[in-house]
Amino acid sequence: MQAPEREQLPPDEGLVEAEWIRRAQNGEHEAFGQIVRIHQARLRAFAARYVTSSDDVYDIVQDVFVDAFRHIGRFDIERDMGKWLRGICKNRVMNHIRKRTRRNEATTALAEALEERLLNDTMMGYDNSLERLETIRSCIKKLGTKPRELVMKRYYMEMAVGDMAADAGRTAAAVSVQLMRIRATLRSCFTRAMRRRGLA
Repeated sequence: MQAPEREQLPPDEGLVEAEWIRRAQNGEHEAFGQIVRIHQARLRAFAARYVTSSDDVYDIVQDVFVDAFRHIGRFDIERDMGKWLRGICKNRVMNHIRKRTRRNEATTALAEALEERLLNDTMMGYDNSLERLETIRSCIKKLGTKPRELVMKRYYMEMAVGDMAADAGRTAAAVSVQLMRIRATLRSCFTRAMRRRGLA
């Protein structure tokens, strides 16, 4: 069985990289910086095959090098550094995709939970269910972090207002008023967006 082909580096760079690896394994941060210089562009291109946001690609590759630095002492100098880094990158990409999927699923469930309440509050009868959910999801994303956490707890996790108040060290009345204001903000956002789409 033929051994897998190593990633091809220019001859002199390949020799230099081996020395950078040895020095990095001895704790030299500058040497590891040279490894980053050699591989970062290739890793960004690899991650960009699966992740569309350039910011997310940058963060993923940064995390790859953090992981690699932590475990550089275990790396076998005879192995292919590029392949090793791509393996770490693949795991990071998969984790990113799983988290993004969970966030999207949670946002959709929250939108569905809020939909009936918002429509009942305003007595609006829209027939375009897909557009409704997309619009509500978009409005939820425009909320600040704290309001979004509140609606998540109340309408997705179905926490009682009293429990939410206890967690926040506030009165149930204060939390109820804030939820009412958040719903009003969402209703206003929802109505404007549906009118812009010609669906209201």
